[in-house]
Amino acid sequence: MTQNTAPVPTRRHTNSAILDSAEEILVALRRYDVEHAFNELVQAAKRHHVAALKLARALVELTENADASDPHASAVAHHEWGPLLKR
Repeated sequence: MTQNTAPVPTRRHTNSAILDSAEEILVALRRYDVEHAFNELVQAAKRHHVAALKLARALVELTENADASDPHASAVAHHEWGPLLKR
């Protein structure tokens, strides 16, 4: 029997992947660099009093038409980026 030596994803890796995905979505929607995408995500989170990671997850869920894991963050994502996704 061989052992699988691949690392088990940790919460940190999962959170990092969510944040990376959200940044990539904003880069594609807005046509700007990752730094600007990150700043937009953080500023929107601050404006709406929601954690940036929750908002990033909500943006990814919105893009994938997945069920919302956080209703408030989902409403913010719809408000901030929904119109861009309807183009």
